[in-house]
Amino acid sequence: MKQLASTVLLALALSPIAAHAQVGSDPMVEYGGIVSRQVTTSLGQLFHSKFVELWNTKEGFDKFNILVKERPYPRGGSEVLVISDDVILFRRGLPRDWRTILSMSAEAVEIAFARASEIEVDRLLFKDPDLAQTGW
Repeated sequence: MKQLASTVLLALALSPIAAHAQVGSDPMVEYGGIVSRQVTTSLGQLFHSKFVELWNTKEGFDKFNILVKERPYPRGGSEVLVISDDVILFRRGLPRDWRTILSMSAEAVEIAFARASEIEVDRLLFKDPDLAQTGW
């Protein structure tokens, strides 16, 4: 009786893990919608925060993992890049006016989402038996 109870408890404990393993086998489904940052200046942080705020309003934003990266240059300010799957979706020089940064982040969301969607459609339509589905 004690062995039967421990077997039932073990089965109950493992059932969520097995269900999770079946549902969560695709890492893109499980970890989609992440917008990480590699920014160094306060203007880069402002761009990132406004970008994330607007990105989360897009329909289907959770299909893409995005990196907002800032590259500071000693003489020329900074450059901001929006990257997904090692593809640069948006690249611009970071202005020094916060109002311009707010409008530029809205433009970056539109451009990055459109390009990421195009890349996703191309990836789904491209079928080559010699290449892996992910390209690796």
